Amino acid sequence: MNPTAPSQDLPIEKRVATLEQQMAQILRSHDGAAKDWLATVGTWQDDAFSREADELGEAWRRSVKD
Repeated sequence: MNPTAPSQDLPIEKRVATLEQQMAQILRSHDGAAKDWLATVGTWQDDAFSREADELGEAWRRSVKD
C-alpha cells in the first residue's frame, strides 16, 4: 500500500482531509511553474511553429466539439 495514499479503511472525512493536505502541498510546490507558463504565453507569435500549433489546436477543438 502507498503510505501517502488515503486508506480505504479510514472514514471518508479523514480521507478527504488527507487528500486536501496533499493537494495543498502539490499546489505550493508548483506555484512558480504556473506563473512561468503564463509569462510565456504569446512569446512566439507569428512564426511557423506557432501557426502550426494553433492550427493543430483548432483542428483538435473542432474534432471534440459536441
